[in-house]
Amino acid sequence: MDYEEERKQINCTDEIHQINSKYEDGIIDLKLFQKAKYKILWILKETNGKFSIEHFKNAAELDKGKWKTWKNIAKINSLILDGKQSSKSEQTDYLRQTAIINLNKTFGKSSTKMKIFRKNYLCPENEKTRLIVQKQIKNIRPDIIICGNTLNLLSKQLNFREAIKIEPIPYTKKNNMYCFSNVVFINAYHPCYPTYRPITLSSDKYCEAVVNSVNKWIEWKKTMSLSEFNFDKL
Repeated sequence: MDYEEERKQINCTDEIHQINSKYEDGIIDLKLFQKAKYKILWILKETNGKFSIEHFKNAAELDKGKWKTWKNIAKINSLILDGKQSSKSEQTDYLRQTAIINLNKTFGKSSTKMKIFRKNYLCPENEKTRLIVQKQIKNIRPDIIICGNTLNLLSKQLNFREAIKIEPIPYTKKNNMYCFSNVVFINAYHPCYPTYRPITLSSDKYCEAVVNSVNKWIEWKKTMSLSEFNFDKL
C-alpha cells in the first residue's frame, strides 16, 4: 500500500464519500504527519462552503476567503512543533503536518448556531457520521487534539471518565482540557472566531492560550500519573 492509499484508509475517505462524494478531511500529508514531533489533530464543526483538504496542497488556495482559520492553525502548529511562529511562506508546510476533521461531513456554511448543530449532529439519523468521526480519531491516534468549540459534542461519544480534567486556562473555553498520558483533548475557541465573552481575541493571544494549554499537559505528564486513553475502544 502506498502513502496515498494508506492516508485515505486512515482518513476513512471511502466511508465519507458515501455521505459526500466531493469531501475529504483528516491527515493532509501522511509522511509529514508521521515525522512530526507531535501528531496534532484539529476537530472543527463544519466547513464554510465547499472545501477539501486537497486545497492544502496548493498554497494559493489558502488565500481565498478562509485564510484566517488556517493561519491561526498554522501558527499554533508551528509553536507546538518547533517553538516558533511560522512565516507566511512556511504556513502551508505546518498545515500539511497536521490532521483536520469536521464533525459535519457535508458542506456547511459560515455560521450555524451551536444549539442547532448539536441537535443535528447528535440525532439518530447522523449515527453513521458520528461513527466515522470516532473511527478517524482511532485511526489517526493523535497526541494532541484541539477542538474548535467541539469538545462538548465529543464528550457525548468518548469516555473521559479516566481523564484528569484541568480548569480553564485564560482565554480558552470552559472545561477546556481532558488529560491522558498519551493524548490531551483541548477545547479552544474556533480559530476563525476566537471570541472570549464579548471580546474578540487577537490572533497572538488566541494562539498563546492554546499553546499554553499544550505546554501545561506536557509538564503534567512529567510529574503526574495519568491514565492512558484507549483508542482501540472507539
